[in-house]
Amino acid sequence: MSGFIDTNIFVYATYPAFPEHKVALKFLRACRKSHSQYAMSWSVVYEYLRVVTQPRLFPSGAILFEHARENVAKFMEAPNVMIVQELPNHLDTLHRIVHQCGKSRGNILHDAHHVALMTEHGISTIYTADTDFRLFANITLINPLEA
Repeated sequence: MSGFIDTNIFVYATYPAFPEHKVALKFLRACRKSHSQYAMSWSVVYEYLRVVTQPRLFPSGAILFEHARENVAKFMEAPNVMIVQELPNHLDTLHRIVHQCGKSRGNILHDAHHVALMTEHGISTIYTADTDFRLFANITLINPLEA
C-alpha cells in the first residue's frame, strides 16, 4: 500500500487558481496510473464534496455537485484505489490514537479518524499538505505539493 490520500490534495487539483493546482493534478493522475495501491475514505469524499461546492469558500468558482462527484468518481474507479472503512473496533482504535496524540478536541478529531482508518488497514503514509498529521505517531506525512 502506497498511502492514504487526504482531501486537500483533491481540492488543490480541482481549482486552477491555486498555485498548487498543477502539481496536485499531476500527482493524482500519476496515482491512478501507478501499480501501487492508494486509499481514501468516504469521509474524504464527503469533505471534498462539501468544500468544492461551497460558494462561501469559492464565491467565483464553487463547482456544481455533479462536476465534483465526477471528479472524485473518476479517481475512485481506478483499479488501484480503494475505499477504507471502519472496522468493528474502530472506536477503540480512535480512542488510542487520540490518547497518543494528546489532543482530543475540535478539528484534530477529523484527522484522528483518518489515522484510525489507516491504522486499521495497515497504512502508515498519508499524502497531504496538512502538517497536523505530524502529531500522530507512526504516520509518515508526504506532501506531494512540495517540490
